[in-house]
Amino acid sequence: MFRYRLAVPALVMMVLTTGARAGPAPGGQASEGFVTRALIAQQLVRKDPHYAEMRDERLERIAPLAAQLHALQERGESLPCSAQILNETRWLLKATDNWSVVDRNIFELRTTLLDPDQGFDVSQAPHDGSWWTSYDSWFKKLDPTVNALNRFVALDLKPSYPLHFLAPIATADGLVAMLDRLRVNDVAATGVDQRDELGAVAAFAAELAFKRPLGDLVRQTTPELRLDQSYAADLERFLDGWQDPETGYWGAWYLVDGRLLKAADLSFTYHMIAYRDGNVGRWDRILATTLAIRTGEYPYGWRFKGEDNTHNAYDIVRILELGWPHLAPEAQAQWRGVIRDLLRTVMAATLRPDGSFAPIASFDSSFADAQYYGVSLLVKSGYCSAKPPFWTATRPRAAPATCCRIADRLARADQRAKPIGAAERRLAKAGIDCTTPAATAEDASARPDWFGEDW
Repeated sequence: MFRYRLAVPALVMMVLTTGARAGPAPGGQASEGFVTRALIAQQLVRKDPHYAEMRDERLERIAPLAAQLHALQERGESLPCSAQILNETRWLLKATDNWSVVDRNIFELRTTLLDPDQGFDVSQAPHDGSWWTSYDSWFKKLDPTVNALNRFVALDLKPSYPLHFLAPIATADGLVAMLDRLRVNDVAATGVDQRDELGAVAAFAAELAFKRPLGDLVRQTTPELRLDQSYAADLERFLDGWQDPETGYWGAWYLVDGRLLKAADLSFTYHMIAYRDGNVGRWDRILATTLAIRTGEYPYGWRFKGEDNTHNAYDIVRILELGWPHLAPEAQAQWRGVIRDLLRTVMAATLRPDGSFAPIASFDSSFADAQYYGVSLLVKSGYCSAKPPFWTATRPRAAPATCCRIADRLARADQRAKPIGAAERRLAKAGIDCTTPAATAEDASARPDWFGEDW
């Protein structure tokens, strides 16, 4: 492992000069050598000259439906079927030109919002063993399935049906072949960006391979899945070979005008680091690249539509927690300022006086997801935690009252939504005592600058 011996500005300059792919182009525009959302959109336009106008017209139709969904969820309606349709439609719009399917989905989304009774969509499907049956795309079922399986592990339960839908990645050879195929994109030729599918498969496989209790449960349930030592070893070799030596990051690769561009993808990199508990190489490059893409547009930067949010901020803080031992003291000092600024900005924009986190209509899949990532960020940063923060010795003043108000709001949320339960468990494990006078005292959490003043 490398140690991060240089000052942060020097390493950022090194990344921007010797590994230009790490940084976003100014203003989110496509630029030579960079992978950005704009560059991928340009490739989709090459395939379909009307792509941008067709996409934007449909995004306008989706926006009020997404707002309606989040409002219903905030009032206690889970609507998992509607949430899945919205999530998949967003992916179709940013990664394909499949307008007929998008139009069908918009119609179905509008229809399902009229029926709040969607409990059928949270159970395991008998025919293939997957969860969340309103997803049409195979890879979209992976994330809800692994979330359900992790919950089963925690409760010492077993799924009711074998996971037959995982047949394409049942062996190490099948998994590696799929990842290798999905890794390289020629969007202008195919009209499809495979980035989301690649990320879903890689993250799911990493959880199976590197979380032993989860792998054991799947083996017991579905013997045809060959989750042996060679499965994990072959996946680990693939992941090590996939990491970009210049940026330290993972991401999809894109063929553009005869060049192969390697994306520095924040989400991919977070998952690869987190599921391996920080046991990755090139930490000096990872940390330099993470700072270099600070103002870039997600997933090739920290921001979504120019703004920070709880989900991406949580990924950043988790990467820094695992990478903190690789930072020299002067670099740690500079990162402390970055973390404080990030937390202050995100909390001022999302945390409401009632203790709920405002969902971003065009980013968060649901109201419940917004609560989960808000809680996760505050717990991991040390604000809502009895454990000392990894990055500072200074303790926040108003934490108990703020965190207990969040806990109270979670208790009044729709308990059928799994992210709500996950947020409650994460907050409970953090050890904040909500029975003391400090837990009910008035604090400054409603002020826009409250978070920055508390540390």
